Amino acid sequence: MSETAVSICAERTINKVAILGVGLIGGSIGAALRHSQYPLEVVGWDKELDTLDLAAEVGCIDHPNASLLDAVRDADLIIISTPVSATVSILELIANEIGRDVAVTDVGSTKQRICSHADIILRGQFVGDIQWQDQKSEEYPHLVPTCLTVQIGS
Repeated sequence: MSETAVSICAERTINKVAILGVGLIGGSIGAALRHSQYPLEVVGWDKELDTLDLAAEVGCIDHPNASLLDAVRDADLIIISTPVSATVSILELIANEIGRDVAVTDVGSTKQRICSHADIILRGQFVGDIQWQDQKSEEYPHLVPTCLTVQIGS
């Protein structure tokens, strides 16, 4: 395992993260990843091309991608940061395009519907008990790469 990559459970190396939805929360996650000690490739996708361009311009992501399927291609971790109402549809769209070893999570505040669908759609690849805690809420272009902390589990 490379010393310069992030590892999860000492079994999976993360080199490429795809963030689907690069608004305030997704953009902040991307900025935090890009400013971390790890040389990750951070790819972003957003249905709003202006938001996608802005995320790239201010350094939240390395590579903007207007194609959802191209954005998730070869990703080791996928973070869905879209409105909760879009999450299940996105899961359905990407399910057949990602490898079995790809971890998928979301930042949505509601989990029951998403997790029950994700269990069927992704067959165990979805990590649904991540709580994103917003410590500082600021809009672009003032986002702070360290404004989010992650707690896994309850």
